[in-house]
Amino acid sequence: MTAKPRKEAPKKSGGANAGELVRAAHRDWYREMFQPGVAAGPIGASSLAGYRNGAVFLRGSRHVPPRREAVRDAMPALFDLLENEPERRVTAGGSPRIGSPR
Repeated sequence: MTAKPRKEAPKKSGGANAGELVRAAHRDWYREMFQPGVAAGPIGASSLAGYRNGAVFLRGSRHVPPRREAVRDAMPALFDLLENEPERRVTAGGSPRIGSPR
């Protein structure tokens, strides 16, 4: 997590639903995370308009990341699942890093 999300999450959460927090702040966090690559040159500014444009391979892992076309469709489903998750430890809402009491 970049510095901005680490600073904002405790302020915004205050015990609020972690899924709502992530849905509201995700685009800002995404831009904050990849903006240094744009500024340095290896990533084009147009890359910040969406998610990855190519395949991802995790050497030595049995996990297969979703196809690039599926990522855009999966994000709203992830936010919905986080918002409706009853177990706070799953959403990290009970973690001191998020700033909510256990």
